Amino acid sequence: MRIGLFTDGLRHMPRRDALAWAAAHDITDVEMSVGTWGARTHLDLAALLRDPAARDELRRDLDDAGIRFSAVNAAGNPLHPDTASRTEAQAAVKGAIQLAALLGIDRVVTMAGSPGGRTGGPIGVFGLWSVSNDDESIWAWQMETEVGPYWRAMSDWMATAAPDVRVCLELHPGVSVWTLESYRALRGYCGNNVGVNMDPSHFWWQARTRSGSSESSGRSSAGAMARTPPSTRTGSRCTA
Repeated sequence: MRIGLFTDGLRHMPRRDALAWAAAHDITDVEMSVGTWGARTHLDLAALLRDPAARDELRRDLDDAGIRFSAVNAAGNPLHPDTASRTEAQAAVKGAIQLAALLGIDRVVTMAGSPGGRTGGPIGVFGLWSVSNDDESIWAWQMETEVGPYWRAMSDWMATAAPDVRVCLELHPGVSVWTLESYRALRGYCGNNVGVNMDPSHFWWQARTRSGSSESSGRSSAGAMARTPPSTRTGSRCTA
């Protein structure tokens, strides 16, 4: 078993100090953020994509601490109804995938996104159910017009640009893919390079077990972890 830490929990520390703290507490792996919902204090995405020297410095920091960089976190809403927010979040997801490929990392963690309603609006609409008959099909409309096409294009691009990288979707309420059933619907649009992050804390409220969720998702599982305190992730990686 390997023990990992999502370093947003140490956002108050410089990167080298955070990695040293992790090593001192027997942490073996770290996940660091570049997404719009993350702290983004330990990675400068633009510099890392542009400058080989910045990537070399990151590798030295990791090697000095004896820590493995296991996943790039790009948490955010890549389907935000606000154009500027959507553009920023999509750039972060794509940049995370490019960075992972450059560093030889095979996992990027993010969310599927939450688009707005049919008439737009300032925030995403969670299409869990309709409270009236006026828009009972809001979730299906979001999947057909926004979520599915976005992830189909991303999956196709990744197959060429980053063939060794997989996206691990966190199944959170509030985004359009939040259950195994909604993920199965998404799989009709994308390939095996868009999988599920099997964090058991996301399934307990769905009355699902870890093993049952794994069996239901089949070979679509992209990463496995058990969450204990906030930002601490303990578990094993699984390969699809």
